[in-house]
Amino acid sequence: MSRSIRRRPFAALCGGSQKRDKQLCNRIARRTNRVRLAAGSDDFMRNREALSTWLMSQDGTRHYAPYDPVRFDSYLIWWKWAKRK
Repeated sequence: MSRSIRRRPFAALCGGSQKRDKQLCNRIARRTNRVRLAAGSDDFMRNREALSTWLMSQDGTRHYAPYDPVRFDSYLIWWKWAKRK
C-alpha cells in the first residue's frame, strides 16, 4: 500500500499515449538483438536506437506538484508580486 498514492503526478504535453510506440520500439530491439545473438555478435541494440524519439506520437511529459493549499497560497502571493506593474 505504500505506492497507492502517486508521489509525482505527470501529464502529457501534446499527443496521445506512447504505449504503441514503446511496444513497437521494444519489438524491434528484441528482434534485432535475437538475430545478432544468433549471428554471434556481442553488439546489442538499445531501445532508443531502435526507434527515434522524434517519431513518437507524444512530445513529452511534465511533472506537476500535487495540490497543497499552503504552498499554493504562497505561490499566489509570489505571482501577484512578480506580475505587479
